[in-house]
Amino acid sequence: MISNIIIVSGLFVFLSAIIIWSFYNLPKEKYQFIAAVPSFKTHEKWVGVNYTFYGLISASAAALGVTIFYLLMILPGYSSIMIIAVLLPIFMSAIASAKILASLVEKKKNVLSVGAALFTAFLISPIVTFAVNKYMSPFYGKSIDFIFFLTSASVSFLFGEGMGRLACVSFGCCYGKQVKTLKGVLYKIFSVFFIRFTGDTKKISYASNLQGKKIVPIQIITAFIYIFSGSLCMYLLLDGRVMASFLISSLCIFVWRLLSEFLRCDYRGGGKISVYQIFSVISIFLVILISFTCNIFSYNDSQNYEIYSAILKLWDPAYILMIQGLWIFCFIYTGKSQVTGSKIRFHINENEI
Repeated sequence: MISNIIIVSGLFVFLSAIIIWSFYNLPKEKYQFIAAVPSFKTHEKWVGVNYTFYGLISASAAALGVTIFYLLMILPGYSSIMIIAVLLPIFMSAIASAKILASLVEKKKNVLSVGAALFTAFLISPIVTFAVNKYMSPFYGKSIDFIFFLTSASVSFLFGEGMGRLACVSFGCCYGKQVKTLKGVLYKIFSVFFIRFTGDTKKISYASNLQGKKIVPIQIITAFIYIFSGSLCMYLLLDGRVMASFLISSLCIFVWRLLSEFLRCDYRGGGKISVYQIFSVISIFLVILISFTCNIFSYNDSQNYEIYSAILKLWDPAYILMIQGLWIFCFIYTGKSQVTGSKIRFHINENEI
C-alpha cells in the first residue's frame, strides 16, 4: 500500500535526521544535564539532584518503541487491554533485569544493560503470552498469535533501542574503542568517521580518560542500523510477510549485538567474550529454532495491513494513560543521576527588580 510506504519512509527520514543532529551535538558537555533540582541546603549553597538528557531520551525512546508495538498489535484486532496485559509484565521484568544483571556482570551499583533486559524479555515472553491468552482471551477477544507478537516486539525494539542509543551519546556511556587502537580498513574508516566527547562528568571521561579523543561512534552506527532495519521489517510485516519480518528483525538485533561489542571499549565484564555476547548467541539459536518450527507447521499470514488505520486508533484512554505513566516512570528511573551531583546558589538580579 502506498500509504504504508509513505508513513514508514517518513518515519525513517525523521528519525535519521534526529540521529544526525545527535551525532554533532549530544557528545558536547552541555547536553548531559537537563535540570538540577535543589534537594537540601548546606551553608550558602543547595545540593542538587541532577536529571539528565539520558533519562529524557531513554523515556522518549521507550515511548516510541511501545507506541510502535501497540500500533502493530492492534492491526489484527487484538484488544488494547490484552496488548497492555502482555506488554507491562515483560517491560517491567526487562527494566528490573537491566539493573540486576548489569550489576552482577559489571560489579557496580548504578549501571543498566539493554542486553540483559532484551534477553530476559525474550525468555519470559512465551510464558506471559500463554498466560494472557489462557486467562484473558475468553473475556477480551481473540488469542494473541505468538509469532505476530514476537515480530511486533522485535520491530518495535529496533526503533526503541535505535533511538535509545542516543541517550548513551549524551551520557558518554556504551562508547566505542579509541580510533588509534584500530588497524587496516577499520582505522581508515573511523579516522574519518569518529566522535569526540567533552565534559568531565561524561562516563567516557571519568571511567576511561578518553575525553577529546577520536572514538568509534558505535552508538550512532547502532542507531542507524536499527532504525533502517526496523523500517524495513515494519514494511514487511504490514505487507503480510510476518516470518520474513521476524527473522530479519530478530537476527539483526542479536547478530549486531554480538558483533558490535568487539568495537566497544567500556567495561563489559572480564574476558574477551562478554556475558551479553553469550546471551546474543543463545538468542540467535532460539530465533532459528522458532523460525524452523514455524516453517514445519506452515505458518502463514498473508493478510496486508494499513498502518494509517492503526494510527487513528491511538486516541484510546488505555493507551494514553499507559504511555504517559511509562514515560514518567522511565524518565525518573533512568534520568535521576546517581553518579553525579551539583551545588546550586540562588541570587537576586538587582537590575530586573
